[in-house]
Amino acid sequence: MNFNDLPIQRKMLFIVLGVTVIAMLAALGQMFLYEQGTYRQRVQEEVDTLSLLYADVLPASLDFNDPAAAEAYISSLRFQSQIRQACVYDESGNLFAAFSADGTSSGCDPLPAPDAFRTFHGLTYLSFAPIEREGELVGYFHIRYQIQPFYQRMLQYGFSFFILALSLILVAGLMWFGLRRYVTRPVIELAQTAQGISETEDYGVRADKASNDEIGNLADAFNTLLATTEESIRLRDDFLSIASHELRTPLTPIRLQLQLIRMSLSPEEADYAKLREKLIRVSDLALKELDRFTRLVESLLDVTRLTSGRFELAPEAVDLREMMDELVERKRSEAAKVESELRLRIEDELEIQADRLRLEQAVLNLMSNALKYGARHPVDLTVSRDGDCARIAVRDRGIGISADDSGRIFNRFERAASLQSFGGLGLGLYIANQIVEAHHGRILVESRPGKGSTFTIEIPLA
Repeated sequence: MNFNDLPIQRKMLFIVLGVTVIAMLAALGQMFLYEQGTYRQRVQEEVDTLSLLYADVLPASLDFNDPAAAEAYISSLRFQSQIRQACVYDESGNLFAAFSADGTSSGCDPLPAPDAFRTFHGLTYLSFAPIEREGELVGYFHIRYQIQPFYQRMLQYGFSFFILALSLILVAGLMWFGLRRYVTRPVIELAQTAQGISETEDYGVRADKASNDEIGNLADAFNTLLATTEESIRLRDDFLSIASHELRTPLTPIRLQLQLIRMSLSPEEADYAKLREKLIRVSDLALKELDRFTRLVESLLDVTRLTSGRFELAPEAVDLREMMDELVERKRSEAAKVESELRLRIEDELEIQADRLRLEQAVLNLMSNALKYGARHPVDLTVSRDGDCARIAVRDRGIGISADDSGRIFNRFERAASLQSFGGLGLGLYIANQIVEAHHGRILVESRPGKGSTFTIEIPLA
């Protein structure tokens, strides 16, 4: 099986054990190299020093030609188990006295050239020191040192390393259990929660947060995503409910009008003047409802363009007085039906660069809301200047908006009033706000329940 396909817990176990073994092998290799280098150096220094010490006291034995005294003196080296042989030579290089760890005095190494007085031969170190009396060479002293204990010590180190390896593996196992408990288990539980949600589609479930570390932050982000998804699904369901109601509303009278047309065309109807009048009236009503249906569909298309990034502006010079006069005229009949009066006040003559059709759409949405929620009360429209911005204010005296609702009414499909009392898809303010923001402006709202609302569009003059 590919390592990438292994469960995360097994991957962590292999990684922990692998790192532990590699670290132990590296430490053992480093220790071996260090010990080998420093041990040979220590052996050389100790043996050379010992050779010089004995060489300082041997001139008398050579002067008096007393090999027994020299042998008795160097035999004290028998307490150094690693010294296998010590030899004394006269100035001509002839053997004068000898000591051997095996009890024999034969087999001393021949006197080498001066440049080879200190040398290693396999597991043996050979040290030759000159014996001098008042600066005059009278002989040589030689020590053969066995360095076999170094390798014996390496075996001891190997045994210690084996014990250490077992201990480290045990520690690595404990580390793995700790990582499993505090790292992998929360991740696995989070994955299981996500799997369960995908199977049950219950977005009300939340992941447990066990800590405040990165995994805890991941759980928070996951829960935030779930909350956002749950809210989006709620908005979708609300929208489908509202949209089905709103789209069905104009279709019902259209159907009724068509039925009336069909009945009017029956053979019993002989008064063609009355028939013509009835058809005109019915057709007008049907066209009106079709216009309403078209506006609803256009609102949905605008939302699609906004969310997909296909919302584009076509800026041009816009005279705000001319635009507002036209919009008031277009809305007068609607205002008359709800017994409201549209009052326009132009405080400053302003011209801005804007997409006129889109800006009109934003203002019309605000005016429609003002007439809907402030029926039978006047609606005031004001155009003014505030520094480098043009301001278009729409004020009604209707039901007003609570402080809690003011923060969400510009979201998609959000409504401050119930569907039963007031219709609509909950898209007017959202689309208006998006249009104004596309012009680098903003919409402000001031409202109190029962006292009406004032929506103000601010758009930079430049």
